[in-house]
Amino acid sequence: VLVDRAPGVPLPARLPPTIPTLTTARLRLRGFAALDADTVATLAGDLEVSRFLLQVPHPYPRELAGTWIATHGEAWSQGRGPTWAIERRRDRALVGSVSLTW
Repeated sequence: VLVDRAPGVPLPARLPPTIPTLTTARLRLRGFAALDADTVATLAGDLEVSRFLLQVPHPYPRELAGTWIATHGEAWSQGRGPTWAIERRRDRALVGSVSLTW
């Protein structure tokens, strides 16, 4: 069963309670955890990364990473879409993020 959230934008009637984990041969997409904040701050604070991000300040403060991560659960539960941590499977290193908005 699909419901209309906005005209022409159907969504599943029910989403799983948490952001699902997706796995490929090389990567794992998972929900962020509070423990990821230091890595997020490091990655987002890298000038070579931040120059491609329109809404991310440079330098990137560590406390902003925690605040950003804390928004993901609510966004998911309200049906606004997931934000995944991109994790390299071979060493479980957090290498980035990807979001979907619907």
